[in-house]
This record gives sequence, structure tokens and C-alpha cells, in this order.
Amino acid sequence: MLPATRSDTFRVMADKTLSVVEETPRASAIIHAPPKGKMAFSGDGPDRLLCGSCTVILAEGVSEGQLFGVFIECPECGALNDVNP
Repeated sequence: MLPATRSDTFRVMADKTLSVVEETPRASAIIHAPPKGKMAFSGDGPDRLLCGSCTVILAEGVSEGQLFGVFIECPECGALNDVNP
């Protein structure tokens, strides 16, 4: 039997529904809504971030603390989502 290669393995991402906020603190970064069908971030981490209002996927492959202090505006509903509530 051959050893498993990276292409033979797969990842299971955990869905995390974000908290919707009315306004952001002044010292925050906001990722404005990407075009519909696009994500605000894509990486190699274990989590997928969902809009707290409409559950559309905003980012995938996110690791804990990777987007610290960031808010993402949803391209579907316009809700402002806190990545680190």
C-alpha cells in the first residue's frame, strides 16, 4: 500500500455562525462585501465563517485568531459580522 499524499486527504471544516453588530469600534478593520459568489477570505485553516443574519459563507479555511479585530460585510444581506465576538 502506498503512503497517503496530500491530494489523497480531505479536510472537514467547522461552520461558525458569526455575530451581527450594528456598528464597529473605531480601531477595526472592515472587509467590505465582496461580489456575490466570492468570499472575503480563503485560507488553509479548519473553519468556515457564516453570516449571522442569512448564513451565506463569508470565509473559509480560517484559523483561530487569524482575522482578529476584523468585521465582514455580507454581500447578500448587508449585515456587518464580527469575526471575533
